[in-house]
Amino acid sequence: MSITEIKTDSLREVGIRELSIKSSAKLAEALGLTRNPNEKARWYREYWKPADSGGQITLAFQDGKYGGGERIIIGVKRSQLSPKNDKEFNLCQDKLFAEAIGKLGLTLDKASMFIKSELKNGGYSKLYHFLLELEESGFYEDQLKKLEER
Repeated sequence: MSITEIKTDSLREVGIRELSIKSSAKLAEALGLTRNPNEKARWYREYWKPADSGGQITLAFQDGKYGGGERIIIGVKRSQLSPKNDKEFNLCQDKLFAEAIGKLGLTLDKASMFIKSELKNGGYSKLYHFLLELEESGFYEDQLKKLEER
């Protein structure tokens, strides 16, 4: 048996585990974000991390009124001291992301929110890859640059 065959067999035996994310907190943690300690509301959870060029990358989760839905908001802040995002996008409603979200196979409820049971059963993992790709493509850095140009 050659080295190549041994490596192939080893990979086949071990396999590649798909990332399993079952909650909004685990999604934020997997992306390297930490909870904003200033957020006190239970129905709104904001996470952030420093952007390379300064400012903050944010990810927020807002619970639906009756517990079945969740709104997910991404954005940027110029500073941790900013009470609100300087630029934000609602992944459930923003037309900029409608096609990409559709390709992920996530559906929205009547209130235009993601369905929580769907998120917990693979949706958060799909969003992880999508949000990581956004960050790696420079999306957040571009948003911060646009703010500085104003």
